[in-house]
Amino acid sequence: MSKLLILFIPLLLLNSFKRKREIDRDGNPTLRFYGPALALFIMGITFIYLYYRPLLGIKEFSSSSDGSTALSFASVCLFASIFFFFCKIVLTEKSVILNYVIYKSSFDLEDFERIEDDRNHLLHFSGNRKVAILPYVSGQQFFIERLLALTTQSSGTSV
Repeated sequence: MSKLLILFIPLLLLNSFKRKREIDRDGNPTLRFYGPALALFIMGITFIYLYYRPLLGIKEFSSSSDGSTALSFASVCLFASIFFFFCKIVLTEKSVILNYVIYKSSFDLEDFERIEDDRNHLLHFSGNRKVAILPYVSGQQFFIERLLALTTQSSGTSV
């Protein structure tokens, strides 16, 4: 059991792998999921190591199904790592664009109502639509500053 706890150490390091300012190639503030991508990559490599240990002469698993389980977890972790590496949330002058690999959505800044300033920075848009900006994303501080500047500038009032 203690060996499995080592797999969750990367989850504790999520906040270590983020920068204060992220921009895309057009200069727009961007949120990137580098922390989760790196944590899942490390977990995937650890599961691959657990799979190959018996093949190196180190007996770890009691049956072959344990090895296939480790390989399955490794596959899921590495796939999720690639998914998070390419996910991003972009702030343009007119909208917030959620660009996940298989899903894309846009929220107009004209519909922006308020921001809950807690640890997760929940953005509220009209129509009860919300976007959560989790604390482990890279570029969070700059993104929030620019969002507040753009919405204050366009509405003429503070949010």
